[in-house]
Order: sequence, then C-alpha cells, then structure tokens
Amino acid sequence: MKNKQKIFFAVLPVLFLLNFCLSGCRRQRPDFEVPFILEDNHIIVEADVNGKHGRYIFDTGAGAFLITRNSVDNLEDSGVKVDSLFLNGEFSTAEIKKLDSIRIYRTTVRNDFMILHNTNLMYPDIDGILGLPVFRGYYLEISYFRKKLRAYKERPVTCSKKIPLEYTDGMYPMIQCYIDGHSIPFLIDTGSSGNILFPLPGATEIPAGKYTQIHTCNNTPYYRVKIDSCDLRFQKYENITGFSNINGIINYAPVFEQAGNIGGDFLKHYNIVFDCKGYRNTLLYYRHTNILHPFFVHNGISTWYLCGRPDTDFNRYGIDGWNREHDSLLITSVMADGAAERSGIKCGTRITKINGLPVKRFSKHKLETVLLFSVKPLEITIQDQNGAEKTIQLREADYGR
Repeated sequence: MKNKQKIFFAVLPVLFLLNFCLSGCRRQRPDFEVPFILEDNHIIVEADVNGKHGRYIFDTGAGAFLITRNSVDNLEDSGVKVDSLFLNGEFSTAEIKKLDSIRIYRTTVRNDFMILHNTNLMYPDIDGILGLPVFRGYYLEISYFRKKLRAYKERPVTCSKKIPLEYTDGMYPMIQCYIDGHSIPFLIDTGSSGNILFPLPGATEIPAGKYTQIHTCNNTPYYRVKIDSCDLRFQKYENITGFSNINGIINYAPVFEQAGNIGGDFLKHYNIVFDCKGYRNTLLYYRHTNILHPFFVHNGISTWYLCGRPDTDFNRYGIDGWNREHDSLLITSVMADGAAERSGIKCGTRITKINGLPVKRFSKHKLETVLLFSVKPLEITIQDQNGAEKTIQLREADYGR
C-alpha cells in the first residue's frame, strides 16, 4: 500500500505538467467570452437588456425565456399566450414579448428569443434570468475553473468526454441517466444551486418503496430516495441517498414530470460544452476541472458529495434535520413513521441532551455521526414549551439498511 502511495505522489507532478502542456497545445480562442461570478452556485453575469444594465443568473434550465424585472412595454408582443407559469416557487402571469438583441458583457447577441416579464424573482439583487438559447448558434463552454462563459463557432477540443444530449421541447438540455438499471432523463440545470434532485415517487420507474417521506416544519412534502446504483453519465455512484422535493419547479412543468435535475453544486466540478447549434439531438462535452477530482470521489474523501447524504446505510432513527440554537437542537425535519417520530420527536422539538451529555458539547461532525450513523440505542432528552424535560430512548428503525 505504501509503495502504491509513493508511486501515486511521484507521478502526480508529471500529470499536472502533462495536463498543462496539453491544454496549452490545444488552446482555442473563443469568438467571445463572458466573465461570471458564482454566488450560492448560481452563475451571475452582467448584461444590458432593453437598454438597462443589470445582474442576471445564467440558467440552462430556464428554457427559451429571458426573465427580467425591467419594463417591457416598448417591446413587440410575441403573439404567444401563456395563462400562467410556475416560476420561482409560485404561479405567475406571463407577459411574453419579442427581444431583438441583448448585450451581454461586451458582445451583442442577436436571437429571436422571447422575454418573460416577472417581478418576483426571489433574489432582491438580481435583475433577471438568462436562458441557454441566448447562445444559440454557438458551442457554449461553461468554464467553472476560469469563471467564464465561452462561445465558439467550432467545438473546443479541450473537452473530450461526451454524453448524448437532447433538447426537450427544443430548449431544455436533458441527458439520460441510469438509476438502478432504468434510463431516466435528467435536466442539466445551472439555475439550481443544489446537487441532484431525483424524480418524485411514482413519476419514474424507480420503485416508490425506495422513497421515505420527510415531515418538515412548513409542511412541504419531500422525500429521501435510496439508490443502489446511479450513473449520472458524468460520474457513477453506488449506495447513495437522493432528494426529491414535491414543490420544486421541476415537478410542475410537463417536460419535467418524469425527469431529475442536476444542479450547480455538482456541475461546478466540471467544464461543460453545450452544442447550441440548433439540433434537437446532439452531444454534451465535459471534463473535470481538476484532474484529481476522480481520485477524490473514488477514494472516499468526498463522501458527502451527493445531496448531503453519503450512502443508503444512514439515519436509523429518523431525525433528518436540525438547527443549533443556544444550548439545544431545534428539530426541523423527521422521517415519516421513523423511530424519532414514533417516540414523540417532531418538527419544533428541542433536544437538550444526547446520552446524558449536553448538546453544546457536541461538534457539528460529532452530532452528524451520532444522530445519522449510530446503531446503538440513544437516550434523547427533549424539552417542551414550558421548559420541562423528559428522556426517551431511540432504537433504530427498519429502513436505511
């Protein structure tokens, strides 16, 4: 084992040098490029829309729409009628207009795409959302490493790995992933800040029995899903847990009824090239932003990489989420019919002690280890609204094995 480690670290500088030399030899100049910043895994660019400067989220899952706060009264009506659209957490009345051009950074992009006027973007410092069709006619590279969007007329050769890509409805970039042996479409969505959002139970061929419902304080139903094998085409995983949110925007549009979602927290580990030349069926190209990334995934360092849960063999007690408040833990979500819920622990319950020790003595890592991965019975001291305490014993539930 030690000899293998020595060989690995001896070869490592050579790999870095080789990667640097190859990238230099194959360097292509883009037709234009747009710098961006990452905020909560959202790609933020500057653009002039309708003559007004603003900050926009670049969202590959936004379809043909450009969404803006700014007035669109002086733009020509598109003739397209949409009664309502589920957008940003609520139903909105759509105001569809034509837009002849948009200046993004220093480049004017001309496309006959539509603009949707919507005043509730949920992001107070963001002026709108740019969809992928802004770059129609180009190969668009999202370089998370260099923090740039790069547009090419010819495909850049730096990204050699490729995945079949389909633009559903001509605008939504979807790839087929393999979940427990079943082929399921997933949306490549830079507008989603998270990792992976799996389809709802009953919406795909993933058996509903693999889903466990989570109860939250705001009564928003969502699920944990146990996956034996997951090939996201970028990366393969085994024995992981996923996440599914019934109120997510992805579950309201017809195109997403049977689809999952791959978000920015996953995508930022790659450089991605979209073929936006106008073909419905085409290819998506990618490469790791760091040549060490595959090593990190496979040697177990990145165990918390997907959806906040490392594998299916976790959470025997059913306490799913919590916030530390002063000298107690405020429970924010529990697994339906789990050991915790059956013992009286629910959303809003305060835990003051675990196995007789005050929770303030537990580090973040130790709390996760005890509450998510312990298999021995736990003594949990809870506090009611009047400050009275009682101790209950939790034993592991049947799920999670």
